Amino acid sequence: MSQTPSKVDTVEEARQRWLAGDDGKTARCSVFTSVTPTPQAKANPWHNSGMGTNQEVPSPVLRFDCPVREGVKARLDEFSPIRVGYLIDIDSGALLGDCLDAVILACEDALNEGLLYRPLEVIPKIARGLPRGEARTAVRGYEELCDDGCLLVLGPYITDNALALLPAMERRHVPLVSTNGAKGFHSYYGFTIGNGGVSEEGSIMAGWLREAGHQRVAMITEVSPGGGEYSAAFRAAASRNRLDIVSEHYIQTNGAGLAEGLRHLQREVEPDAIAYCGYGYPTAMFNPILKDLGWDPPRIMSTAFMWYINESSILDDLEGWFGVDQVGDEEGEPNPNFWPLVHKFERRFGRRVHHAMVGVTYDGTAAALAGIAAATLLTPDHVVLGLESLTMLPTVIGGPRTYISFGPYDRKGLKGDWLAVRHVVGGIPKFEGYLSTKYPMTIDAERKAKGTAS
Repeated sequence: MSQTPSKVDTVEEARQRWLAGDDGKTARCSVFTSVTPTPQAKANPWHNSGMGTNQEVPSPVLRFDCPVREGVKARLDEFSPIRVGYLIDIDSGALLGDCLDAVILACEDALNEGLLYRPLEVIPKIARGLPRGEARTAVRGYEELCDDGCLLVLGPYITDNALALLPAMERRHVPLVSTNGAKGFHSYYGFTIGNGGVSEEGSIMAGWLREAGHQRVAMITEVSPGGGEYSAAFRAAASRNRLDIVSEHYIQTNGAGLAEGLRHLQREVEPDAIAYCGYGYPTAMFNPILKDLGWDPPRIMSTAFMWYINESSILDDLEGWFGVDQVGDEEGEPNPNFWPLVHKFERRFGRRVHHAMVGVTYDGTAAALAGIAAATLLTPDHVVLGLESLTMLPTVIGGPRTYISFGPYDRKGLKGDWLAVRHVVGGIPKFEGYLSTKYPMTIDAERKAKGTAS
């Protein structure tokens, strides 16, 4: 499908079309968009379309009624709705409108396609915890959603909050479908459709460095639980790929120590390339420091790269960086579902968005609803069994061979080429490739053959 629609609708055109389409024959949300004020389009669709004020307020309830189907005699409107919680641990006004609107799309699609035959209610709950707030805020939000009768909770997005929720999940027995990427997030009730995978990103980065011919690599990471997993995973992947980690520099999550570290690497270590393995708060700090140093080394980072989604100016700060993303190719062999979702999102809400969080949230919601549909009894424990039954569901995110499968003891849903490498050139994150699956010996043999041939 073409990436470019024939006409870019405005938000008001989309709203008027939504108002005129209330004929009961299709399922639709009780509100046009999920937050107030209504998000507006921005010039660069690679980042979020929030208002940038951190003041977006989610609708208290997103209600979805089943479409009226001819010949169906049952009075579906008398069925109690299925309740799904949505735990918000990200700043409102940043990504909230995009993510919650992706939830709306997934719920409307599930009802219109006949996956579910009961009304749906999604209950947003603001519970901003770690890293800037307190863990107990996220825990309290989850437990309040449990008390509201939710069969399942979507979220949280942030790894630290997901880890903090583990004891509460074992106590309350209500499953989560989270986007966190920590290997330590393992629970009978915890499922992930990862917005990145901390350990997997190390393999992506090391494979790219090896194929690019960089041997001596300096690693920069943060003093945090995520930083510990990032650094351990990258060390293991570097060893497999025969890379030499010539320096490890640790900084604080707010970037303290970064300038001193980069200066030391430039003057004392002289690596072939830099690998930043961290959560991402210091992302925008690197290039200004490198510019002051007059240093332009090859460099790659983890899914901290996707901080460009938060603000367009970060794309300028990431110029020249390679990084791990979840949006695949646009021209060669893209995920066949991603660009159709981009067009559907634009027609439904009147704004164009390309970034990965829309796809990840849509996939997580779609998987959650498929798990509910597969439950033989509408209780949280049976929803867990329903989620375990899901096998090779298609996705929006990742490459053309990405799919979702869960199972007993298998809670990480995304499989296949679900992570990609992109490169910021002229303010645009250009696609570079997927995980390198070549053995180092294969790469060595290919280079030797090319050298002989030349």
